[in-house]
Amino acid sequence: MLLGILLLSAAGVDADAIIEQPSRTFGYFIGDVLEQRIRMQSNGMELELAELPTSERVGAWLQRLSSQLVEDERGLRWLELKYQVINAPAELKAISLPALELAVVGGAPVAIKPWPVSISPLTSAALPADVASTLMQPDRQPVLADSYLAARRLSLAGLALAATLALWLGWWLWRRNADAIRLPFARAWHDLRKLDPSRLDENPDAWFTLHHAFNDSAGRTVSRATIDELIEQQDWLGSFESRIAEFYLASAARFFEHGAQPRPFALIELGRDLYLAEKQHSIGSRQAHR
Repeated sequence: MLLGILLLSAAGVDADAIIEQPSRTFGYFIGDVLEQRIRMQSNGMELELAELPTSERVGAWLQRLSSQLVEDERGLRWLELKYQVINAPAELKAISLPALELAVVGGAPVAIKPWPVSISPLTSAALPADVASTLMQPDRQPVLADSYLAARRLSLAGLALAATLALWLGWWLWRRNADAIRLPFARAWHDLRKLDPSRLDENPDAWFTLHHAFNDSAGRTVSRATIDELIEQQDWLGSFESRIAEFYLASAARFFEHGAQPRPFALIELGRDLYLAEKQHSIGSRQAHR
């Protein structure tokens, strides 16, 4: 094959230049690249080019791409020229790689003769009916992305979110029940809500419930005389001092002053407010100890 290429090269160019032409002269289409190589040696002397051929359009059919000097496996230097077919003819057409005259430093120019090739149309102008009907094909549908992994990750994220919410709800319920067992006024509020609100002021159990809450909070029995000690021990009750005193006065009137009609007392409101204040104080104490 190499011998044939050399023979073809010798037949189509100046005798002083050794040129490797494209391997065939036919079967080229738009977009194809044809490669031509010129040996940088003449009469045993190495050639030095004054400049490389520029990249430019060559006629209606070819574009010369960037040229470069290369060295083969034997250490021989070549000028490599590449031409790309940039148009498609309507029918088979004969064209030529262009003639060149390469300026050589300190020597005569190297002449390269045109090299004939043929380029072909992409499709024939006249096609049989059965072939023409199959030229246009429907668009190829894109490959659908596998959504299994994304759906699985979404399911796991949903499960993780549900588990987190369930844990928070469980913690809140446990905390609520724990406070109802641990905190005196939380227990009292829980018990007061079970009683009939319309007759709460007349129900002795409601009064006993709040008395037990004060006693449990102080760790001893609380009376009117020891309210100051209770507030000193539980300073968060300071804002309730007057209401606590009124509670003990109203309680004494109900249980120890017979015959007189006791004045109404907002027992449920006092129990609720004490419960909320106790809860806020408990939250603040836990945060302070962290």
